Amino acid sequence: MSLRERHEQILDNCVESLKSWKELIAEYLDGEEKTAELEKLQQVAKDYCDLDSMFQRSMKVIQKVEEQLNEDETPSKDVQKLYEGNLKKDLEAPEENYKDSDVWQRIFRGVSDVMEVTQKERVIDESEFEDLGDSMLCSNVFAPPIDPISKTVIRNPYKNKRCKHIYEYATIVSYIRQLKRKAKCPYIGCKNNRLLMDDLVKDDQLRVQITQYIESQCDEESQGEEDVL
Repeated sequence: MSLRERHEQILDNCVESLKSWKELIAEYLDGEEKTAELEKLQQVAKDYCDLDSMFQRSMKVIQKVEEQLNEDETPSKDVQKLYEGNLKKDLEAPEENYKDSDVWQRIFRGVSDVMEVTQKERVIDESEFEDLGDSMLCSNVFAPPIDPISKTVIRNPYKNKRCKHIYEYATIVSYIRQLKRKAKCPYIGCKNNRLLMDDLVKDDQLRVQITQYIESQCDEESQGEEDVL
């Protein structure tokens, strides 16, 4: 198991634990006690968001260092200095708001307490209603991508940096391991004949869209069943 795979596995377990904590808060607490416990949960979740962000930045920097070493034939390069230099540049770039991260969204999506806090931070005046309507329209026509290998809806999307195609992470990893150097992009007609693990990049934004779509479909089905009853 690669370092990235171990990270994803551990992070998934942590997220599930925090979601269970969230459910216990909603079920057994109320009033000030509920608010205090929710604040603790939010702080722990933020810490995990920061850890995941740092891991993703580090992996990006490591990949950059590998590319620089491959491009430069000089054997005397100081790898540590290359890493520190690239990391410094990456840290100077604006960082994503932790509430927009995949980790935060997976934990708190659908929780009214958190949504109310988020809404208070955003002041929407009448001039913004048209834009809001447009964004809702776009979300209604969103169609989740289908994995070219398993032929199922992609839930953990990774994008190929070369050809920009999207894959289900677990499926494409298994595919690359089986075919090794013979692995090529499985999309019909794609000219990318060399598929590498280093070319795969996690698409957090798409993952959030997919999860929201699936949840909305489940809500519609549940509502339909209630109407029938």
